[in-house]
Amino acid sequence: MLKNLVSRINDEDGFTLIELLIVVIIIGILAAISLPIFLNQQKVAREGAVQSDVRNTVDTVSTYLVNNTPTAQQTGTKTGKAASTGTYTGDIVASDNDTVVVTVNPDSSYTVSGTGTGTHTGYSYSYDSTSGQFTKVQGS
Repeated sequence: MLKNLVSRINDEDGFTLIELLIVVIIIGILAAISLPIFLNQQKVAREGAVQSDVRNTVDTVSTYLVNNTPTAQQTGTKTGKAASTGTYTGDIVASDNDTVVVTVNPDSSYTVSGTGTGTHTGYSYSYDSTSGQFTKVQGS
């Protein structure tokens, strides 16, 4: 019986070229199916990052307005992790490659808009406190 196993092992020649070709074709088909799905997930994640930045900034602006009353229009801009610019002194949330702009009016109404830049280009959302609506900007 041991002789049969040894002779059987010695008789194995490996895979044929056709078998290897079939395996490569199957891997190629799986890659062709999964690549568009992966790229779409990246798009959804980038779009979600801009939405999240706008929503988080809305929370910080509304918290800021609980303790502060603006006497003149205040603005603020933040791109990525850079420091905020403008007269608005609350926190603005902007992840990498996103730009968030805040405008606070003397009547305590405000708008927050977020735009993706760099690899996030094309994703724009805004929030208007008077209507309470989040809006995806057309053309995004």
